[in-house]
Amino acid sequence: LNKSKSSPMGKRENASERRQRREKRAEAKKIKEKKEHQKEKMKDMAAEEEEEDIDKILQELELASARRATKVEVARPSPRSHGSLVATLNDELVLFGGENFDGRRTLVYDDVFIYNIKKAEWKKYTLDKGPGPRCAHQAVYVPRNGGEMWVFGGEFSSPNGNQFHHFNELWVLRLEKMEWEKIDAKGGPSPRSGHRMVLWKRLLVVFGGFHDNARKAPRYYNDLHVFDLDAYAWHRVEFPAIFITPESRSACQLLAGAESIVLSGGYAKIALKGDNFRGKVFTDMWRLTTAPEGPADKFGRKPPCSGAGLQWTWTRVKPSGIAPSERCGCTAVSRSPAQAFMFGGVCDRETDESINGEFFNDAYQFNLEQDRFYPLEVRGRDETAEKDKPRDKEKRAEPARRRKKYQTLEDPSGAGPAESSDDDEPPPRPAAAAAAVVPAPSVPAPAAAAA
Repeated sequence: LNKSKSSPMGKRENASERRQRREKRAEAKKIKEKKEHQKEKMKDMAAEEEEEDIDKILQELELASARRATKVEVARPSPRSHGSLVATLNDELVLFGGENFDGRRTLVYDDVFIYNIKKAEWKKYTLDKGPGPRCAHQAVYVPRNGGEMWVFGGEFSSPNGNQFHHFNELWVLRLEKMEWEKIDAKGGPSPRSGHRMVLWKRLLVVFGGFHDNARKAPRYYNDLHVFDLDAYAWHRVEFPAIFITPESRSACQLLAGAESIVLSGGYAKIALKGDNFRGKVFTDMWRLTTAPEGPADKFGRKPPCSGAGLQWTWTRVKPSGIAPSERCGCTAVSRSPAQAFMFGGVCDRETDESINGEFFNDAYQFNLEQDRFYPLEVRGRDETAEKDKPRDKEKRAEPARRRKKYQTLEDPSGAGPAESSDDDEPPPRPAAAAAAVVPAPSVPAPAAAAA
């Protein structure tokens, strides 16, 4: 008999004994991995102790910002992610904040860049008495008083990435004077990042986000807050438990229509057994509508779901057309009350051992009135060939034909192209590419890059 594989009675092991042996080996492996994890955790804690306190870092940055105010022309902003970019009515784009990991440490920015679309020029503004460095915040453009950019929330990361500070500050940048102002209004959202904010009528609407202090599991939100731009007051919309609402999430898309707001997608970490979590990418869509606020009851209590003089309601939406694949964090912007565009995004495929992120570079149009998706095909333009092409004076004298030639975006809903205020010159179009609606189904474009 082979004694090494036999029991004391001289018989070979049965299936139950072999299973017990495998379970013991697996348990020993788990204990070893747990000890290694504890060692890594102790190293991280030691690194946090060695690093300067994050609150002290923020205080020093705030003092430094009060002593500077510069404006310089630059070739382009430094590499960064999770900043904010808004378009103004003056053919300009305003970029604020963001972060960048250079391989050794995390850098978070508080500078402002303005890109002049017509001149193709960047200008960098380092302003005093403004919000500190942050990323994953939200910014919207409000067309009043010479143009305003409103910023809410965001986070700051310590250089080694072991500490985080989340903000719940509300700031406004007066673009005419390039001056920051902090809005001290009580009752706003809790500190967070990864949320979404849109301008809807005279209101700033804030939804979702998360809070992560690197010590406990991140907390995700599905609360709704409204800021009245006329009264300078926050309103939290309370939904009773019997009302259906979207699940807690961040990195979703929030689009403002004429009479409603559409929410799509997002990401959250779902708690499992013990300290384990699993990422979830949402593919659902919701519509937020309003009605005039009803009268208070005999005790002076407002009706449920009230805020800013309105009653708010969430409704589940099933979009039609060819929708984007499963993803979160894509760029979304409303072009008109009935038309929006989405680009890119990422989908994380998680296993017990790894996370593989797939990035996208495809574009979609969404009709906010019909709840319908249309895939867009982006075609490049040969500027050299167009420059060398002889101009036809007869065609230049026909504005209607010329507008048709330079039309870059066609609305499948029948709304027609964007209006042009100048009949003598064609409307500007992107230098790198033009978009056209593809009526037939198409396969999503391959990933643009690896994580």
